Amino acid sequence: MIKAIISNNCDVVAILGMEYSPSCAVRYQYTYDGVINQQGIFIEELNKILDRKKIYVHSLERNSQMQTKI
Repeated sequence: MIKAIISNNCDVVAILGMEYSPSCAVRYQYTYDGVINQQGIFIEELNKILDRKKIYVHSLERNSQMQTKI
């Protein structure tokens, strides 16, 4: 889908991950031993696919403790 978006002259600004998620973490995960600096499984595999296709997209991480104020 990202490749289709880019081929239609649109920009993918970023991929949004969820901090501390075992699947969607961009940088940090909770483990039994505490917090480690490691990507979640989904983000890691997605980045491998994007790298193989030479598609480079910035990744951002949302902290689960952040609250949106309206």
